[in-house]
Amino acid sequence: NLMGVRKTGSSYQSLGDLWLDFDHGKDVQAYQRELDIENAMAGVRYRVKNVAYAREVFSSAPDQSIIIRLTADKKENISFSLRLTRLGDKASIETGDSTIVLTEHVNNGVGVKLVTSVKVLNEGGSITRSKDGLKVEKADAVTLVLTAATDYWGGDPAQLSAAQLAKAEKKTYADLRKDHIADYQTYFKRVDLHLGTNASTYFPTDARLAAVQKGNADPQLLRLYYQFGRYLLISSSRPGGLPANLQGIWADGLNPPWDADYHININIQMNYWPSEVTNLTEMHRPFLDFINALRPDGRKTAKDMYGLKGTVAHFTTDAWHFTETYGHPQWAAWPMGMAWCASHLWEHYLFTEDKDFLAQDAYPAMKEAAEFCVSWLVQNPQTGQLVSGPSISPENTFKTAGGEVATMVMGPTMDHMIIRELLTNTIKAATILNVDKSFRKTAQKTLDKLAPTKIGSDGRI
Repeated sequence: NLMGVRKTGSSYQSLGDLWLDFDHGKDVQAYQRELDIENAMAGVRYRVKNVAYAREVFSSAPDQSIIIRLTADKKENISFSLRLTRLGDKASIETGDSTIVLTEHVNNGVGVKLVTSVKVLNEGGSITRSKDGLKVEKADAVTLVLTAATDYWGGDPAQLSAAQLAKAEKKTYADLRKDHIADYQTYFKRVDLHLGTNASTYFPTDARLAAVQKGNADPQLLRLYYQFGRYLLISSSRPGGLPANLQGIWADGLNPPWDADYHININIQMNYWPSEVTNLTEMHRPFLDFINALRPDGRKTAKDMYGLKGTVAHFTTDAWHFTETYGHPQWAAWPMGMAWCASHLWEHYLFTEDKDFLAQDAYPAMKEAAEFCVSWLVQNPQTGQLVSGPSISPENTFKTAGGEVATMVMGPTMDHMIIRELLTNTIKAATILNVDKSFRKTAQKTLDKLAPTKIGSDGRI
């Protein structure tokens, strides 16, 4: 009866698809795609007959827009059809002389309202309306500016998208590109990693990956992978927005796996483990703000589900910050999500030494999570030590003495390690801030009685 039934679903979704249809036929040669993580730009290059074509694509944080630049090495050779679509066929699409605007109130009016707009800025040639979009013919070059907004943060998404578009289209492509690169490299260029190099760098990435799988040494590929992770975090987690979700902002479709939500039983933590140690502390803030946004519902869940003080969350949540649990005990009967997330608040303080952040954002959340843990622990009648439970080691099973497969246990080591870390960090934070002496004593007494981590006969924890 402890496991709830989730009656309303919510999922991260693709906003829409932008289609560019070219009448190049089958005579396409030297086709290349690339991702330039130094500048956060994607590129496509190919030849058709005697014409070289190129596209550059980037998502600009300063201009809140996606920019696509289409060029050819000969004039009057850029011709294509353009359309916007969204899965589900419920969106409203309006086509203007050089713009397409897509709108929808998601989930039959229950979810967010969304608007996306694309503007065609052609250099030469012509733009005409087609049956389902726009048609560009014989341009020398084209810049596409795409903006999007929802009402998740408030405001009118139509006005927001239109304002973003009006701002971006006033800039030249060169300025849009320059401003994007400058913003991105502010973060990316903070760190470089040197592990040596060898002849592997002369081969394409797919060949290098295959060679490493066969035992080839490629230190530069490790460097590339390291920087690729930083590129992903810079590109998906900016201050003022939501944190990076389960499959990332690039998840496809209306119902991606696990709703592309926020699994707080390891996945979101993994997304942000690199943030401080790779000098991307600002990218950590969306997650830290999200933790604090969980607290109000977490207090209600602690009180209503467990009759305890503090704040609690379980294995997953979403953009609406629910903290109740649901589903199968093997993954759901685990009240340590908030406690584990709180370690990120402390780590951010350790790297920044920002006492205002510690006092206003970190410590209050850490204390509330610690209050729940102190109240949650019970005494083991056989040892007198405090243990967590009933709980689980997320998604793990074990065999009982009778040979049955079980999930629930009293005193799971993972719970105890999270609780030990949380109480230790909370005591340190309170000491730095010189507050809550009484609670510090309570937390320390709890630590002293908490069942210790043990090593099994086979060397495992």
